[in-house]
Amino acid sequence: SQRTNEEDEAVLKQAASKTHVIALNKSDLPTFSNELVDHRLRTTNGQPTNTVSVSAATEEGLSELRAAILKPFGNGNGAGEGLLITNARHHDLLVRAMSSIASSAELIRDDASEEIVLIGLHNALRFIGELTGETTTEDMLGEIFSTFCIGK
Repeated sequence: SQRTNEEDEAVLKQAASKTHVIALNKSDLPTFSNELVDHRLRTTNGQPTNTVSVSAATEEGLSELRAAILKPFGNGNGAGEGLLITNARHHDLLVRAMSSIASSAELIRDDASEEIVLIGLHNALRFIGELTGETTTEDMLGEIFSTFCIGK
C-alpha cells in the first residue's frame, strides 16, 4: 500500500545476488499498484526481480506465489514437477512411504481385506509423520516398548 522506502531497497539489494521472490501484498486494495516496487532493482545478472502480487485477505495470487517459490526446485526438464531432496533420511522416508502406498494399492487391486490394506497406509502415514516432525523417534520407541513385555 506504500512505495518502497530506503529500508526496503536495502533488503532488495541484499537479495539481488540470491534467488528470490518479492511478494507484493494487499493487491485487493484500490490503491495497490505494481509500481510500488522500484522496477529498476535487478538481480546481479541483470534480470528483473521476480514479483508476485497477492492478497492475504482474499488469498488471490497465493497459487502464483507458491509456484514462484517452488520454481527453483523444479527437476530441470521444464515441467516443474518434483522437488530436490538433499537429506538422505528424508529421501528414505519418502521412498518408504511411496512403497507402502504402492503396496496398499496393489492389495486393493487384489481384493485384500481392509485391515491388510490399512497396514500399508498406516506405515506411509507414519513415515510422512517422521518426515514432518509430527511423529518423532521417541514416539515410535514409546509405541514399540508399550506393546512388548521386556523382563528377565
